[in-house]
Amino acid sequence: MKKHLLLFDFDGVIVDSFEIAFATAKIVLPELTREGYRGLFSGNIYSRVEEVGYPQEKPHAEDRYFKHYHPQLMQLTPVPGMPDAIRTLADQFHCVIISSGITSLIQTFLEKHGLSDCFTSVLGADIDTSKVRKIQTALRSFHLPASSSLFITDTVGDIREATQAEVPAIAVSWGYHPLEQIFSEKPRAIVQSPQQLVEEIKRNFGE
Repeated sequence: MKKHLLLFDFDGVIVDSFEIAFATAKIVLPELTREGYRGLFSGNIYSRVEEVGYPQEKPHAEDRYFKHYHPQLMQLTPVPGMPDAIRTLADQFHCVIISSGITSLIQTFLEKHGLSDCFTSVLGADIDTSKVRKIQTALRSFHLPASSSLFITDTVGDIREATQAEVPAIAVSWGYHPLEQIFSEKPRAIVQSPQQLVEEIKRNFGE
């Protein structure tokens, strides 16, 4: 019986989407710089957009951002090594995606790459823009305490939201935020490869 829950971010962890995401954001917000875009992920992306004064884009697939983003996403492939890592982990742990993207778009990507069966659910921004609340929803659905879960992410904002939900975070080195930013948030671990991610998760839970 599976006793632990893994919460995966999508963009930057499962797929290297930074370049297409930034290019798409520039369509909506032409004045946005690369560093400015990274900065939006220092907190909840939807809250940060409001804080810096950008017009809020409603988190639905028909919005301008996702209309441009989705076709480009479907041209990408998962981060090398991640499909095997996910399949290995899904055999031993409950797996859920917690994302600021749109649920249906993520599900389409997972189906295309044979990963949809690895995840019990996908909780996107159309379900709730708060990752704190989505983490809490996932924990309740499995009747598990926060200590029995891990959040796998690549951004400072996600680590902060996981901390609010009292869930430890493991950060990957290949995502949206550079390592020096990740270090400052003191995640439980930082991994350099999908294989190391598998090893660290199993070590953490004593598997």
